[in-house]
Amino acid sequence: MSDLDEIREELDNLRDRVGVLEFHMDHASSAVADAGVAARAADRNVSRSRAEVRDIFKQFEASAAQLTELLTAKLNGPDES
Repeated sequence: MSDLDEIREELDNLRDRVGVLEFHMDHASSAVADAGVAARAADRNVSRSRAEVRDIFKQFEASAAQLTELLTAKLNGPDES
């Protein structure tokens, strides 16, 4: 095999390797884009869940205040109006 043939073979191998690397790079870029979409969706879900938890705590506080008022009224006896 001549030097020129060896160089051609090396070039062919390098082209193949570059093709494989380009394929993997495209695949990785696609995976990164998909991960970004998933992360944004997760952020929205977390924000929604936090808002729901805040609402639940507000309802709980209101219920606890009502219960406290009822128990205080019951402990203090009937209202003498």
